[in-house]
Amino acid sequence: MLSSAKIGTSSWRYYTDGVACRASEYYLGVGEAPGRWHGRGLEKLGLEPGAVVSERELEALFARGLHPATGSRLGRAWRSDGVTGFDLTFSAPKSVSALCALGDQATAAEAMAAHRAAVRAGLAYLDAHAALSRRGTDGVEQVGSAGMVAAVFDHRSSRAGDPQLHTHALVLNKVRCGDGRWRTLDATELFHHKKSAGMIYQAAVRNEMQQRLGVAFREVNENGQADFAGVPDELLKLWSKRTAKIDAEAGPKIAEYEMLLGRTLSSSERVGVVKTAVLKTRARKQHPELSALHATWTAEAAGRGWTPDRLRRAVRLRTPPARARREQRVLPTLPAGRVLPRNRPQVPDADRHGPHGPAALLSARDNVLPVADGVLPAGVAAGALQGAGTRRAVFSRADVAGQVAALLPTTGLSAAEVVEQVEQLTEIALGLDDAVTISLQSVGMTPRASDARYATVHVLTAEARILDLARRGRRGSYGQVPHSALMPMGRDGGLDPSQYRAVLHLGAGGDFLSVLTAPAGAGKTSTLGAAARAWQDAGYRVVGLASVGLHRSMGFHSVGTYRAIGWKGGTWHDVAWTQKAIGTDDDPPVEVR
Repeated sequence: MLSSAKIGTSSWRYYTDGVACRASEYYLGVGEAPGRWHGRGLEKLGLEPGAVVSERELEALFARGLHPATGSRLGRAWRSDGVTGFDLTFSAPKSVSALCALGDQATAAEAMAAHRAAVRAGLAYLDAHAALSRRGTDGVEQVGSAGMVAAVFDHRSSRAGDPQLHTHALVLNKVRCGDGRWRTLDATELFHHKKSAGMIYQAAVRNEMQQRLGVAFREVNENGQADFAGVPDELLKLWSKRTAKIDAEAGPKIAEYEMLLGRTLSSSERVGVVKTAVLKTRARKQHPELSALHATWTAEAAGRGWTPDRLRRAVRLRTPPARARREQRVLPTLPAGRVLPRNRPQVPDADRHGPHGPAALLSARDNVLPVADGVLPAGVAAGALQGAGTRRAVFSRADVAGQVAALLPTTGLSAAEVVEQVEQLTEIALGLDDAVTISLQSVGMTPRASDARYATVHVLTAEARILDLARRGRRGSYGQVPHSALMPMGRDGGLDPSQYRAVLHLGAGGDFLSVLTAPAGAGKTSTLGAAARAWQDAGYRVVGLASVGLHRSMGFHSVGTYRAIGWKGGTWHDVAWTQKAIGTDDDPPVEVR
């Protein structure tokens, strides 16, 4: 998982006084290792990769926008309300944190090393694709840079005191461009690639953990994350107290808002409610000694019947024989002048072909590494393309890269090798016959490096069939309701004029296919509810296909319908009940203890 937050000029002391350096709080909490510098841009600041972060350096960069050694100003001064950086937080799967909590010192060290290598992989991907800036009036031109600068801090517990291995990467909102000037990051690129970077981190964690400790992982979820097999769900739930608090706060609020609005909240609206819950339940982090934390975690696990030795056996932990690891070349090292992959917009800047331009950072399509024994690279590439096309009708290269990372087999690759394979297999995927480039033109500015969009032949063919059916079904007398039956809805049906016009079109138009679009909160649910009632009153049967189709695809079957028991959008609705058998055991139930 990769989350992000903005760092502002008014909050920089939070990262020193309350978080980063002073008094060893939070990022430099008791028992935690000091922060380390990371990124290609360090050379321009006289900093060394892996060197310890000092409070003086952190303050100079994030609070004052100054060179940490010379004190010279790095471009324009920070505005009082400016964003001085971004806190990117890489969180390990809960099972990895559990192993760190209950494992011996050697096991915890290997897990920490795997996590750190994976963080470097995620940051390397961002450094290669998102270390861009903009110049000119209103930032009309995107330009390359010498790379990102990040202060990286590891931490092993959550605010609730649970095991939570995570790393805060404080990315400076300044990069040195090819013309020698320091400018702010083009944050659009950073956020565009954030999810893919998180999925690459997860793939790297799986491979590093498999190589170092021999653990096997469960199925990867839609976010590219997986816990390893053998860790009990009860232990993962036990150490998810922070999540439980957030859910307890956000759940009732979401239900309350949906009741007031008469509709379900959109994804962005739900995220907003959850973020508010995160802040509301956010207690000040405590910093007990690490030995005290381990004693607490051991006691909590023992209360559920789990000892360190039992967990070790359950996950079949082993210490693999040492091998020569090909570390730590995580960043792509193409020579200057290599061309960008095809179908990728080039950055219109004089320095794009130089040693710091995007052409020198992106992997080429040749020299593709083998994916795994018995697994063809083309299979992963094709699956990633299909996955991206399933999730979005129109998608970007970053979407495909994330799917590649999720599908990449766990075979003990190094984190560096994971990044290389993701880059190469992504290019293979976009070169398949099923990938179609969708031309998008920028308006009033040069193209961004991430502007290219793609679709699959499968999706475009399905869209063409739907459009053909829609054209042939215009005015086809499908589901028509007499105007006289719709007239009362405009007078006393509780609809505003735009909703009433939509109901007239849906009910009286007779089209085979109609599409209703409107912003969140415009009343789509009420409008469709009115149209549904009109169809039902006219003798038509109305079926919510999305829900029915979803449950059928998951093996559920209908067991009945309760009439008019669900209140939503100012009216009563039928509620369908479905059922799925989850076992065939004829033994009597066992008492839950």
